[in-house]
Amino acid sequence: MLQAGETLAGYRIEAIAGVGGMGVVYRATQLSLERRVALKVLSTTLVGNQRFRERFRLEGRHAAALDHPNIIPVYEAGESNGLMFIAMRFVDGPTLADMIVQQALSGRETLRILAAIAAALDAAHDSGLIHRDVKPHNILMTGGGHPYLADFGITKGAQSSGLTNSGDFVGSVGYVSPEQIDGREVTPASDIYSLTAVLFHCLTGTLAYDHESEAALMHAHLFAPPPTLSGMGIDAPRALDEVIARGMAKDPAVRFDAATQLVDACADALAGAALDRCPALVPGVAFGSIADRPAGAPFAPSPGDSWSRGAEPEPAPVAPPPAPPPLPPIVPAEAPGAAPVAGGQDPALAPAGGMTAADRRRVTPAPAPAPARRRPRQSGVPWSDLRLPAMLVAAMVVILGVPMLGYALGDSDEPADPETARSPSLQVSYAPPWEPAGAAIPGLGVDGAVGLRRPDGTVLVAGRLRDPAPGFDPAPAALRQAAARDLQATRVRLGDRDAVRYAVPLRAGGSLWMVAFPDSKGWTAVACRAPRGRPDSACASVAATARSRMGTPVVLGTGQRVAVAVNRTIGTLNRARSSVRPRVRSSSGVRRARAFARLASADLAAAKALEQIKARPQEHALLAPAIKALRSEARILRGLARAARGRRRATYERLRASLRVAERRVRGAVREV
Repeated sequence: MLQAGETLAGYRIEAIAGVGGMGVVYRATQLSLERRVALKVLSTTLVGNQRFRERFRLEGRHAAALDHPNIIPVYEAGESNGLMFIAMRFVDGPTLADMIVQQALSGRETLRILAAIAAALDAAHDSGLIHRDVKPHNILMTGGGHPYLADFGITKGAQSSGLTNSGDFVGSVGYVSPEQIDGREVTPASDIYSLTAVLFHCLTGTLAYDHESEAALMHAHLFAPPPTLSGMGIDAPRALDEVIARGMAKDPAVRFDAATQLVDACADALAGAALDRCPALVPGVAFGSIADRPAGAPFAPSPGDSWSRGAEPEPAPVAPPPAPPPLPPIVPAEAPGAAPVAGGQDPALAPAGGMTAADRRRVTPAPAPAPARRRPRQSGVPWSDLRLPAMLVAAMVVILGVPMLGYALGDSDEPADPETARSPSLQVSYAPPWEPAGAAIPGLGVDGAVGLRRPDGTVLVAGRLRDPAPGFDPAPAALRQAAARDLQATRVRLGDRDAVRYAVPLRAGGSLWMVAFPDSKGWTAVACRAPRGRPDSACASVAATARSRMGTPVVLGTGQRVAVAVNRTIGTLNRARSSVRPRVRSSSGVRRARAFARLASADLAAAKALEQIKARPQEHALLAPAIKALRSEARILRGLARAARGRRRATYERLRASLRVAERRVRGAVREV
């Protein structure tokens, strides 16, 4: 990391402002203009990774290409002293996440802020860009309350495929769309899903899916229905539940067409709410109530609200016709003056029929029915005296019969508890309709296998890869032969771990979906074969729970220790080359011969140093091409030394051409490391 007082490309470092996945953000001063900026610098461990360099470069391009008042302006992007940087406006204020945690976000502020962010997202979508990581942490606030959408580091073009297929799984698990989890195509609708999850968090102070583990969160995003406010005991109109349900629909085609449509629909649904409360919607408080507003007084939006519908007041809504009187409840209502419900919940908040309490208050109440005439007493058996025993018997039937009926039929609303399948090498968690079963997938050799099967014929096999290919593309050769087309490795992130994903049709029929997790001793793989369609979603929820019992998880790509050792070795090699190269141009054949011999020795020393680096199995595969390229270049340099010493001009020219090719191979191999 850079230290305070250091200078990079005309920017003086003042302090660290934050640390992200790709680098460090510094508070800095642009010396030429004495302007305070945020300077984002790519991590030194990623400088040699061409994919991350390209992603970092694209971040600057994408943000600079979007001219919108709610997208952070980029001043400059470049490279200096081997470090890539982006200089942008410094925003000295809280994030939206800070405001949620501090309960400093009212409903009015939520609509104002998210209306601006929605406009920024629509502008990005109109430019063909998808943010893919919309979350409260990426919404920055100035001291004056102006919101900015930040972090375009994982943005991709809607038609782009380059970095998606070679990048990581991106998005924050609390807000990520289902298609980002299971590897489907990412579209603007993915950002709208995430923005809806942010909206839910802002209004309620609670995550849309509030689970402790990332695996459970991912499973909920893939399979659980969208959350409802009524299900949380919050009094709110059904229209707001419908907004959340549409914005977080599993099918991207069902979601809103634009982010601003989402916020506008939410504003319409919240008309009449107490928008000055923090948070706006909480259990046990009636919709539209606020402490400092007189009872019965109408709520009037502030004239400055960006989402209000103009200066002219809207006409009063026409009351719908009275609803038919509801059926009498099985359990009699509480008598007047009864004690309040435990926990302080307003009894009016309990939903009845298809309407919430807020909806019912918007409907003109039906006129009270005329009092029933008293029927004359009839002679005979006094049936009225038997009503109390009959009611007691009915109550007994309800109390005893309903639980037994529920036990007999099962409770379809509660998902079954996950079960665990174990082997000596790993364990996975699963839920019905998965069942343990012996299973095999053509071309996939694993040790310590766990097998599962679904009624539709989909099978899952998890275990340790027996013969992984070298490097970070571990698909075995036999599996590549079983695939109907080339296996393309996609770097993803499942839960808190890096992984490589494959999805291809198989020659024998059906399709394959597989993820492989690297660890200190090799690879753990979870693979699915479906007879029809793609098994992405069904398998992703199980794969996210896989835990190796051998080795510790590692990141994809070269680790920091290896990267430092490689940088040190290549630095030594470059210094040796710099000191010798002037002699290569000497008119003396003897001097040129000695220079070539010294360059060959430097290459061999570098190759030996790379061989001695203590690396993981996957890293050895990355180092091997660099070692091979250095030794090949050393052979050519020795040949040039002999040709210069013997004055063999034809051989000398031929080897000079070969040396240029060898140098390119060395540079490429080192860059991959």
